Amino acid sequence: MTDIRISGRTVHPALADQFAPIYHTRTVATTIVDADPHTTYQAARHFDLTQAHSRVLDTLVWVRGLPSRLRRRGRPRVPTRLTLDDLAVGSTWTVLGERPDEEFALGLVASFWRPIPRVREVAADDFAQFVEPRFGKLVVHVITLPFAGRTLLMVEKRVVLPGDAGRRAFRWYWLTVRPFAAVVERVLLRSVRQAAESASTKPLEEQA
Repeated sequence: MTDIRISGRTVHPALADQFAPIYHTRTVATTIVDADPHTTYQAARHFDLTQAHSRVLDTLVWVRGLPSRLRRRGRPRVPTRLTLDDLAVGSTWTVLGERPDEEFALGLVASFWRPIPRVREVAADDFAQFVEPRFGKLVVHVITLPFAGRTLLMVEKRVVLPGDAGRRAFRWYWLTVRPFAAVVERVLLRSVRQAAESASTKPLEEQA
């Protein structure tokens, strides 16, 4: 996709539209943050995923990792920090793009529907064109928008699936996990909102 100009201003296509313009599953979760877009964006971008906890979320993470733990018969390595920068250099996630104070997007290529997903590392430049029958693509798109003196924080997820067999397998998987995925989204949004609102109330010298 190319940029367009409206009234002399360059308008970029959203990152999700660049990397997953055609998709098979889409979810959107939002929250209103009592902070400005810059503070909210920084809170989302630098949020440490290992700090997001609830009894439900911790149980879901444990259950999802059970097949892998049983196969390895050992204690899996647990990251002590997991921010956007950590994902970029130390995981199978790919940072697809970023527009500071507006949006960023992450991508993952995997066979999500398998008990132990197979994962394929794909560079950002190759992500949109990547197609293999055994792998689906997930784009997680985080957006901050001004909203009546506050900020609308939105997390959009798009899943692109391979042929009919992959779509059927994912359909049954998604019917099972979708309610739990919604719980994860709510916990993460709440955690980022609290971090942004806490930062917005600090004196300027503490925020520096």
